[in-house]
Formats: sequence, structure tokens, C-alpha cells
Amino acid sequence: MSEAISPFHDLILDIQQLRDHRDPAPLFGRLDGDLLSGEYHFTSSEATLTFMSRCIENACFADAGRCTLYSVFRRLSLLEPHLDHYHKLARVARSIYVIGVPDVKLERWAPNVHLITEGVQKLGNNWVTINISRDIHMTLLAEELPPEGKQPRYVGFYTDSRALTRRVIRQLVEMSIIRQPELFNEEQLEAGQPQP
Repeated sequence: MSEAISPFHDLILDIQQLRDHRDPAPLFGRLDGDLLSGEYHFTSSEATLTFMSRCIENACFADAGRCTLYSVFRRLSLLEPHLDHYHKLARVARSIYVIGVPDVKLERWAPNVHLITEGVQKLGNNWVTINISRDIHMTLLAEELPPEGKQPRYVGFYTDSRALTRRVIRQLVEMSIIRQPELFNEEQLEAGQPQP
């Protein structure tokens, strides 16, 4: 694990502060209002993060042909145990973006699957799963911490907040990891706004 602070470190800390305060009202002036929309759940349990990541992925089956899935695996080798599942997801997802440091060679297995390995070193400590469609806005965002013994440790949250999901996607766009999702452009066209 690299010692650099992840680009999502401050956002994870903000969500942790909201969780830790029984009355978060004093924090409202300091935190962005979008942190308060939707449900979010903070956790340091790897099992919970794994379960929620799979739930977010599987939402593609409920909204076939419309979901775009973004998965940051830190290292592409972490995808290997899940490849069969991702082959099934590719049959129902609009697009899948697999993002990670290329420590193994992976071949693109479907036309709607995109492997992103350029400039991803700064995400080497992050575990991110995002599923977005017109009706679904789900995100898991976690940071790997220094291990204690042989056990990896994580801290993060999962949410169904449209605003938080879009905030994480915007940050990936600003980091030049991904381009603005097609869905965002389509929504602008439907609203009668010019496309950027």
C-alpha cells in the first residue's frame, strides 16, 4: 500500500464525523449540503464493504441495459476472483469501467467493458464501486489503512445519495480517470440544456 493520502480521504473523514456526532447540526456549517442528502452508512468492516459492493454491482440486473458500473480495484489482480461475476454483469450493464493499477494482464472481455490503468496510482488506496443510471445512484467509497498484522483494514461508507454519487464521479472526472458519463449529457439534452 502506498503511503500517499487518497484523493477521497477528506470525504471519508467528513462522513465519519457525521456518523460519530449524535447531533451533527454543529457540523452543518462546515460540511457541504450534499453530504446530507440520501442515506449513508459508515463502516470499517471488510465483510460489510464486500457485501455492499456486491449489492451495488448486482443492481445492474434490476435495471438491465441502463446501468454504468465503475469499479476501482486498487490492483487489477483483485478483480481476478470476481471475473466470472463481471462477465455476467457485462451482459446487462450499459458500461463497465474497471479501474486499477495493472499488476496483471487483463483482456477486455466485452465491447461495453473499459479497462482503465492510466494515471490510477493515486487511487491505489481506494476501493470504489459506483452504479449509476437514471434511477440508481449507489456508491461504496473506502480507503485501505495500514494493516495490523496480516489483516487488511478499511474505512469507508456506502450510500444511495444521488449528490454524493455524483460528487465521487465528478472527482474521478476531475482527476482525468474517466470522462463525464453519457448519462449526464443525456439528462442535459432532455432538460433542454446545450451539451458541453
